[in-house]
Amino acid sequence: MATATDIFWRPSIGSGYEHLRLVKDDHKITVDSLVIGKTDEGAIFRVQYQIILDTNWIVRKVTIQCIGKEQSLILTSNGKGEWRDAHGKVISALAGCIDIDISCTPFTNTLPINRLEHTLSTPQEISVVYISVPDLCYRQVKQTYTLMKTNHTESIFTYQSGSFIENIKVDTDGIVTEYPQLFLRE
Repeated sequence: MATATDIFWRPSIGSGYEHLRLVKDDHKITVDSLVIGKTDEGAIFRVQYQIILDTNWIVRKVTIQCIGKEQSLILTSNGKGEWRDAHGKVISALAGCIDIDISCTPFTNTLPINRLEHTLSTPQEISVVYISVPDLCYRQVKQTYTLMKTNHTESIFTYQSGSFIENIKVDTDGIVTEYPQLFLRE
């Protein structure tokens, strides 16, 4: 039986909004989201994305569409670090990546948080497919997640990518509730 959850985020600073629907069934997890935001230069964008995950939170497919433009991106994964483009061509530059990070949403931090086994204060470095919005360019980047605190209502992870470091709060389902300076869940 499928269960659906609606989640809303807004930027900590500036204007924008995200509505995400997460549907879990016995075979997969489907994420469908609409993001309205602004680039650092002030240009408004509207993006719809869908992520298909297996029940272990491993990405199998991501589709991103810039609404009002012909620009879109489709990537598929075998779940073991091999990625293909919309034409089925292997993308060797993404070899080894399991997770994705879409720049305009805090949701994609949930993927490694829920997929990995965490031990308090033990950093875990992973390679992810970083997708920038609205240009939909992608590249492999290193990220580190460290569980710093956990209790019956929330957990706090230190996230690091390059010189960027932030503490991210998540609920008991691993969904981001607060990403300081970037996103707040409503």
